[in-house]
Amino acid sequence: MLKIEINVEYGKWRKSIPKFDLDIKQAIKKTFKNVLETSNPCYELSILLTSGKEIKKLNNKYRKINKMTNVLAFPMNNEPLKNGEILGDIAISLEAIIAEAKKYKISRRKYLSKMVIHGLLHLLGYDHIKDKDFHIMNKIEKEVFRKIV
Repeated sequence: MLKIEINVEYGKWRKSIPKFDLDIKQAIKKTFKNVLETSNPCYELSILLTSGKEIKKLNNKYRKINKMTNVLAFPMNNEPLKNGEILGDIAISLEAIIAEAKKYKISRRKYLSKMVIHGLLHLLGYDHIKDKDFHIMNKIEKEVFRKIV
């Protein structure tokens, strides 16, 4: 059974995106449905909803990049997935969601879903460092995003 733990570290999330928990769960289930052909696999993952300041600290600590980012993914391991496995953690910045949603002229809810999809794809082993990998990951991300209501 799919277990999703959502940790809200920054109190402004509920005011800024009232139904964030529903959006997150929907994006995760649709991503699994697209990639694994099931919306309820036996995996665990956690989502950290945080501030721009805190995600900047995480980005600097783990990636040595001293700037705010929208989403960070921390996979538990790089081996093939096994049922019942803990996939890892996804951290998302509220300020980045708000700013980028405005920049791209989409709702905050939809942009949050897009970042959840992106982070989950990283946990599932996808990356975008090489052009070939970018195109594969981007194609899946767009396919799932189109299914978000």
